[in-house]
Amino acid sequence: MLKLKKIMNNPEQVTHADIKDICSRHNAFVYPKVRIADVFEISNSGISSREYSFALKSHFDFTVYDKESNPLFSVEFDGPGHKEPNQMENDELKDNLCRYFNFPLLRISYEYITNEYRNMTILGWFIETWFASKYFEEAQENGEIDYYEPFIASGFSYIQGLKNKFPLCLSSNERAKMFELFSRGHIKFYVPSVAIFKDDKKNYHSIGWIYIDDTKVAFVKENMQGQFFPTPIHELIDELTTIKLYAHLMDVLNGKAMPISLEELEKSIKFYNSSYSFCFGCYYKP
Repeated sequence: MLKLKKIMNNPEQVTHADIKDICSRHNAFVYPKVRIADVFEISNSGISSREYSFALKSHFDFTVYDKESNPLFSVEFDGPGHKEPNQMENDELKDNLCRYFNFPLLRISYEYITNEYRNMTILGWFIETWFASKYFEEAQENGEIDYYEPFIASGFSYIQGLKNKFPLCLSSNERAKMFELFSRGHIKFYVPSVAIFKDDKKNYHSIGWIYIDDTKVAFVKENMQGQFFPTPIHELIDELTTIKLYAHLMDVLNGKAMPISLEELEKSIKFYNSSYSFCFGCYYKP
């Protein structure tokens, strides 16, 4: 008996449900398996014959449209198979087409849909932040916000449909707990330091630390792939690094992990500064 195939596997179904829920609150719609040639006008576009053929045969996992059926961006779920040579080649073709047509593409993996921070996934943060940035730009164009005011995702105090205040500030709970530890005299300073860097492939690398006393700090590392998606990724990795730092700090204070010395911290900072390009950082010292 011949078998039929599902249009989406289980992780894709979870991704679709998450995107659909967000889009429903922003007058947008998400569709799975939309052919690339149905998103881009590829005729007489100047792309290569290979890219043209690929666009006719391939699709995006998910494409988001506004209420007037204009494509806004696409989302690709990169499972384990995306590390195979043939798939990596196809991914590169898709990335190049998106850059050529200046079309946002968000690539996600399993942890983007499973890990939650204040009831929000990483996928949710990217898409909510994308919509928030559009509202911000519209408010600037209407003169409601100063033209020179920068967009800061964590500064949004309210987003329709979300219960948490400042919903895009994923680390607000951890920051409050660090202040409480400081107030009780368990650490020397309550504000975490985070430095973020980029490598040659535009992937992000970060280090975070907080002072326990005059000689020791809790220290963590984090990394995230770069994206052709217009959101402040440095804000997201700052949030994730702070969350990871708090968890490690608690392990250090409970004797489950070791702190590092100030000398070791300086060596790590020098290594990252010499190995990558500095992108963003907030350094604090008591």
